[in-house]
Amino acid sequence: DTAIMKATFLGHGLNSGNNNNVGKQLAKSFDSKYFDNFIGFVAFAAVSGIDTILEKVRIAKSKYKNLRFYIGVDNKGTSKEALELLVKENIETYIYHRNEDYITYHPKLFLFEGEKFSRVIIGSSNLTRSGFKNNIEASIQLDFRANTDRQGNKLLIEIKEYYNKFLDLSDKSLSKLDEELIKELESKNLLYSQFKRGK
Repeated sequence: DTAIMKATFLGHGLNSGNNNNVGKQLAKSFDSKYFDNFIGFVAFAAVSGIDTILEKVRIAKSKYKNLRFYIGVDNKGTSKEALELLVKENIETYIYHRNEDYITYHPKLFLFEGEKFSRVIIGSSNLTRSGFKNNIEASIQLDFRANTDRQGNKLLIEIKEYYNKFLDLSDKSLSKLDEELIKELESKNLLYSQFKRGK
């Protein structure tokens, strides 16, 4: 029944036959005609993870009203090359970082919204090859009708209230990603460097 929220478990790493990994679901979601808004909150990013969804993100970017990532750089979990790729592809991205030990920005939460349907993917997968392919990960995908599914819309409101200072860009720990910011993050030794990408 399409009137009821649908929950799908996205697990991979234990069973190679499981096609429901987060990378594939993100790609399918960007490809879907039902969504035109995306927000991703993710702790770590690598070129390999971005490459998994890049082709679909490029297409979605031209059609979506909004497409935005909030990415962390704690514990040197994000690579310089991943951020350079996001800048090069002109994908709107904000970096979240607090100068406090023992606090790690660590969400893996992806929201897709459209006129009729919404999708929330939440779990353990970062925007990395390990998070999409190699690690043993667990996530849940929730699909529900926009506006009419009370539980789904309550969930969306709660998420947006929790991250409201991200969404209105008023949080002091957010910085818009550009080449200058990458240099600054690098000078503070917050990024790791991946091997140079081939052609």
